[in-house]
Amino acid sequence: MSNWNLIEVKSSTRVKNEYLPDVGVQFHVLTGSGVEIDRVILLHLNNQYVYDGHHRELERLFISSDLTPEALGYQEELLGNLQGLRDMLGSPHQPAIVPSRHCFNPNPCEFWEHCGQGLPEYWILELAGIGKKKV
Repeated sequence: MSNWNLIEVKSSTRVKNEYLPDVGVQFHVLTGSGVEIDRVILLHLNNQYVYDGHHRELERLFISSDLTPEALGYQEELLGNLQGLRDMLGSPHQPAIVPSRHCFNPNPCEFWEHCGQGLPEYWILELAGIGKKKV
């Protein structure tokens, strides 16, 4: 049986740090399921490519970035976090995490409506001009 390449496609124009845990977890799940992975690749958009209206050059539309070393390097950190994640998922109680800027960075959290219930009307992060230093 031949080995596989794990290819993640993103609509971004660059590799972002937030993608590394994503491909690291995918690598862990696939290799843990017996799939042998040769390379971990992130395809992202090439913002220098311009379609001429006639001939599509799809090989120029994406840039391929080899993230194999990063995915391999993430395995130790992931293994260190797995038991804590299992404990949290198996708990009948929600995690005791106070809503903060991390709820919106790098992306808005899908649980914001739930976790943000009961916050004061003029919660500190809602105030204009409040930066990280002032919080």
